[in-house]
Amino acid sequence: MLLKVSITSTVSGRFDKNENFKGRFTPRATMLFKVAKDNHLRFSYQTAYRFPSTQQQYINLAVGGAILSGGVPAMKDFYKVTTNPVYSVAALGAGQLKVQDLPEFNPEAVTSFEVGYRGLLAKSKLLVDVYGYIGNYQDFITRVIVAQSTKSTPSPADVINAATRRIISFPINSPTPVKTSGYGISLEYKFKKGFYLNSNFSSDQLGDVPNGYITYFNAPKYRANASFGNTGFGKSKRIGFNFVYRYQSAFYYESDLANGDVPSYQVLDAQISYRLPAINSVFKLGANNLLNQYYITALANPSIGGLYYVSFGYNIF
Repeated sequence: MLLKVSITSTVSGRFDKNENFKGRFTPRATMLFKVAKDNHLRFSYQTAYRFPSTQQQYINLAVGGAILSGGVPAMKDFYKVTTNPVYSVAALGAGQLKVQDLPEFNPEAVTSFEVGYRGLLAKSKLLVDVYGYIGNYQDFITRVIVAQSTKSTPSPADVINAATRRIISFPINSPTPVKTSGYGISLEYKFKKGFYLNSNFSSDQLGDVPNGYITYFNAPKYRANASFGNTGFGKSKRIGFNFVYRYQSAFYYESDLANGDVPSYQVLDAQISYRLPAINSVFKLGANNLLNQYYITALANPSIGGLYYVSFGYNIF
């Protein structure tokens, strides 16, 4: 028996321009292979870029003992880096005097490849979706912390003494390519009588970042969710419920305001509902973070505790 494969392909592209940077064209292409009924393989090639934000271009703000500066030529001229060079703070920490080069600031570009599968298995009761990708960044936008003399006649020795230097953070492109990779899988299974079990797991990583550079890649290495519920059961299928477990691994958080570890967390959400078909309405009783386990998603953000609610929806189905 011959396997009949159908192929669907899509090609697209876009062009954008910013007044401080040259225009960029980004093509994209995808191919979808139908290898069996309700079973598909997908492949994609994408190019993308991002212009530096307004803050990355023009900010000039003293915060936390350092100055956040933009990366456009006007900001470098403001600090006279041509005649008053800046020195790598990372190198100073190792007892070295190293002039930090601040080359032309460019938009960030990435080329990525993804492969995935989506299909129905187990007599159409199990939906599986799995993917993996790799990406390569060129001109990856990061920040580097430097020291500069505050004297009118600067010398390299000035940056060693805290009293005769200022610390500046400049946005800069990574001098070497930066790689990213990730994968994910989701499973959805339908049981009898309206019960279901869904789960997903994903991971994203960044690699090959030079030492001393701040990436702002604030993504946990692992994330997972699992839910179990029913859309309606009982004598008249009026009762429904849903329980969701959420997990996120710890990661190192970087921002202009704060840097540090964000702890891992795991929380449980729950909801029960009761339908009133005669008036097309439903009562809901639920909680986000049922066990009230406080967690944060970023430094300088408030802690998140339990949220408990009761709702009534009238004439909604």
